[in-house]
Amino acid sequence: MRGTLDTLPDYDPETTLPPPYAALPPGPAQVLLAEDDPAMRELVAVALAGDGYRVLEAADGLAFATRLSQLIFSEWPEGPIDVIVSDLRMPTFNGLDIVAALRDAGVQTPVVLMTAFPSDETRERARELGAVLFDKPFELDDLRACVTRLLQAKGGAPH
Repeated sequence: MRGTLDTLPDYDPETTLPPPYAALPPGPAQVLLAEDDPAMRELVAVALAGDGYRVLEAADGLAFATRLSQLIFSEWPEGPIDVIVSDLRMPTFNGLDIVAALRDAGVQTPVVLMTAFPSDETRERARELGAVLFDKPFELDDLRACVTRLLQAKGGAPH
């Protein structure tokens, strides 16, 4: 079974009411992918969808933060997010800051961060937050294997 690739519609909390939360029937594991580089986002999304995951995309830090606030407040229309894959540096919000806010809210969804600007400080902060950090460029197969391992540790499967 192949996964699906969905780009989330724009959501403006000031003008758009979220759809009512409804439990979705069991299906493929869902990955929220936040990456501001369109080519990189497409590459990762297609690879993960090819592995059987449903990939929901956010094109920048603001879209990522908005989607996650919906998740935290049970307004997420797409069902549970099983793994988050995010760029570290994006316009508006930093991936580490968003992961810290998730952890503060009690959300323990596994997180993979990707960065082209690694540092010892970044590695340490990611480790403290329980996130896996990939330095760009990386082998796509390594990222795919990491997502699979995180899902298996959580008790999920691609399909």
